[in-house]
Amino acid sequence: MYQLPGDPLAEDHERLMTWLDLRGDDFGGIAPERFGALDGARKFLIGSLVGRARVRPEPRADWRPVAPEEVRGALDEYARFKASFTRGRAARFPLSYVVLDPSAGFDTTDLDRFYERDAGEHVGRFVLYRVRLRGRDVEDGTMNRKTDRLHSVVRRSDFTVYSRASAAA
Repeated sequence: MYQLPGDPLAEDHERLMTWLDLRGDDFGGIAPERFGALDGARKFLIGSLVGRARVRPEPRADWRPVAPEEVRGALDEYARFKASFTRGRAARFPLSYVVLDPSAGFDTTDLDRFYERDAGEHVGRFVLYRVRLRGRDVEDGTMNRKTDRLHSVVRRSDFTVYSRASAAA
C-alpha cells in the first residue's frame, strides 16, 4: 500500500523525499553494493526511494530484489533533491504539526530551516508542535495557503509529521 492511496506515484515519491529531507536524512557514504547489509530502517527507506512496491516481496508474484544500480540511482536522485530543496518545495506539502520524542535526540535543523515551531505541548513522552512555514524571506517560493483536509500521517518512532493537502483549485 502507498502512503496516500490514490495519489500519483510521482507525488508519493516527492512526499517521501520531502519527509526524508525535513527529517535530515542523508544517505551519503552508503555503498549501493551493501544495500542488503543495511539495518532494517535504512534498508526500508532507501528501498522506498527505489520504489515502495520493491521493499517487500510478499504482495507481488513478480517481485525481484533491489539491484545496486537501482540503489545508486535512487541515492543520486535523493541527493539532487536534497541539494535543491527550497521553501517553495516545502510549501508544496505544508505541515501543520510535528510530533517528536525528545528522548530520541532528533535534530530539527532541516525542519527549522523552513518551519517555525511553537513551544510544544507534552503528550505522554512526546511533544506536539504546531508548525508554520517560515516567511518568504527564508527562500523564494510560492506558498499555497489553501488547505482542506488532514492529508498525510508519516510515522517513525522519533518523528511523526501531520500535513495538510492543498485544496483542489
